[in-house]
Amino acid sequence: MIKIVTALGNPNLNNELKKYREFEIISKDIQYTDGVIEVLELNADIDYLIISEILEGQISLENLVDIIYKINRKIKIVAILNEKNIQLEEKLLRKGIYDILYDKTDLIEIINLLKTRNIESLNKELREEIENLKSIIIKKKNKKIFTKNNENIEKKQKIKECKIIGITGSRGIGKTTFSIILANYIKNKYKILILDFDFINSDINNIYKEKDNIKKTNDFFIEDYITKVEDNISVITGLNSLYYSEKLNIENLKYELNKIKDNYDYIIIDTYSELTFSENKIVFEMCDKILFLTGINNLEIQKTKKLLNIMWKNWKINNKKIYMVLYKYKIIDLIFFNEINLKNIFKNIKIIGKMKYQHISNIYINKSFKNMLINILIKKDCLSLINKINRSDFNE
Repeated sequence: MIKIVTALGNPNLNNELKKYREFEIISKDIQYTDGVIEVLELNADIDYLIISEILEGQISLENLVDIIYKINRKIKIVAILNEKNIQLEEKLLRKGIYDILYDKTDLIEIINLLKTRNIESLNKELREEIENLKSIIIKKKNKKIFTKNNENIEKKQKIKECKIIGITGSRGIGKTTFSIILANYIKNKYKILILDFDFINSDINNIYKEKDNIKKTNDFFIEDYITKVEDNISVITGLNSLYYSEKLNIENLKYELNKIKDNYDYIIIDTYSELTFSENKIVFEMCDKILFLTGINNLEIQKTKKLLNIMWKNWKINNKKIYMVLYKYKIIDLIFFNEINLKNIFKNIKIIGKMKYQHISNIYINKSFKNMLINILIKKDCLSLINKINRSDFNE
C-alpha cells in the first residue's frame, strides 16, 4: 500500500485519494509548510508527498525540499507548480524531486500517476528480473565457447568503426535494464562494452555480480576497470568511487575511451539517473548517438519534452544524434498516441523503434515456447535499432 501525504492547502485531492484501496492517506491535507515538517518527523515511512508551490508559510519550496530530504531521503516528492517556471523546475530536478506537475493538472491524472508508479511492485518486479538475469549470466559464464570458427566470424562481423551510444531518459524509465537488454541481444553479432556512468545507483555491477574495480593508485587508466562478463560483453564499473574521491576527471573520459574503442563495435553508456546533472552533458557530447527512452502517456511525454529542452537549449546537444525509443508502453497507449501524433509532438527527433513493457518483464531466456517467442521479438527489436543506427540515412 502506498503511503501518501498531501500539502496543497486544498482537501480535494486528499479526499479523492481516500476512495482508493491502494493508497493510505497519512493525515488531512496540510495547510502550511511547518506542518509538512511536523508530519514527516512523526512518520518515517511515507512513500509520496504531493506539495503545492504556493503552500502558506515562511519556507520557500526549494528550501523545504532540502529539509524534507534530510528527514526522509527515500520519499518521492511531487511538486505542483502554480505556473510554468523553467528555472525553478531545473533547480528542483537537481535536488532529486520525483515529478513536477502544474496547478491545472486534473485530479484523475495525478491519481493515475500514483497508481501506475506503485514503487513497491516495481521494485519487486525489478528484483525478480535481476535475480533471473544473474542466474542466466552465471550459467553462460561457465560455458567456454572459444573456437577458431567463432574468432573468424567475429572478425567478419566487426563493423568499421566503434560507435559510442548513450542511453538516457527520465528517472525510472529503465535505462540500466535497457542497456543490458540491448547488449545481450546483439552480442552474437557485435563486441560490446557497457560503461556504468550512473554514479547514483550504479546497478550494472549488482546485475552482473561484479565488485567495483577500485584501484589503490592515484593514476586512472580505463583498461584497469574493464571486466569481461560474457563472450563479447565487457563492463566498466567502479567509476563512481573514483569520481567522488576526485580521482576521475570526467573531461578526460573521452580520451580514455578513444584508447580502447577500437577493441569494440559498440560502447553503451548507462547515463546518470538524474538526466539534468551537468556530468551527463559531457557524456552526451562524446556520444556518437543518444537513445532517449520515453513512455507514451501524457506525463511521460511532458517530462521528455522538458528534458529534451534542457539538452538542446542549455547544453547545445546536436538533436540530429538523438533518437527516440518508445519504451515501457501498453497497446492501449497507442490509441491516444499513434506514431503520426508522436512525430508531430517530437518534430526534431527521429523515432527509430519501440519496445513494449510486457516484453521487458519476460526477457530472460527460459525454454518454454512462449518465452522463446517473446525473446525472438525482443531480439528483433534490438537488432532493428542497431541496424537503423548503422544505416547511412541515420548518420549526421
